[in-house]
Amino acid sequence: MAKSATTALYSEFRRESGGVLHVYQYLVVPSTINLIDDSVTPLVSMYRQLTAAHPRRPWTTHNAEVAEGETLSPREIDAAVKYAKPLAARTFDLLDSISRGGWELHKTLLAVELSTTDVEEVIKEGVTPNALIRRILRARDVAGFGDLIPGAATSPSAPATATF
Repeated sequence: MAKSATTALYSEFRRESGGVLHVYQYLVVPSTINLIDDSVTPLVSMYRQLTAAHPRRPWTTHNAEVAEGETLSPREIDAAVKYAKPLAARTFDLLDSISRGGWELHKTLLAVELSTTDVEEVIKEGVTPNALIRRILRARDVAGFGDLIPGAATSPSAPATATF
């Protein structure tokens, strides 16, 4: 098992519009420091909006703006803060629009651990690691969140049920 690199904050918001349940998932991954090469990986936010008609939408990722190939030393605190400020502002705007849009926090916030491999995939390659999704789903189950979209088949391999 990969070692934990950081802990991300997962939140889930819900609202009903026109009789359709909308679910907004939001994940914030804090900046991480690679102790081997002394580099800083910037703050990242990931989100997606789901409905019964679209239960498997991909995650959208936004990270703090760092020039390609550029790394920050942990000693460069001012530079790290400079790169995090635009994303923090975007995150604030996003959460403000969620609040004004009538979305409500579902249950509670969850802390989800990310491995070093997850951090590499999310931040450097821009993909959503399956292991991270599994950890989010397990955390949701433990916290009693219930079905992501009640009544929707969220897996392409979900067995068909026969009614007689």
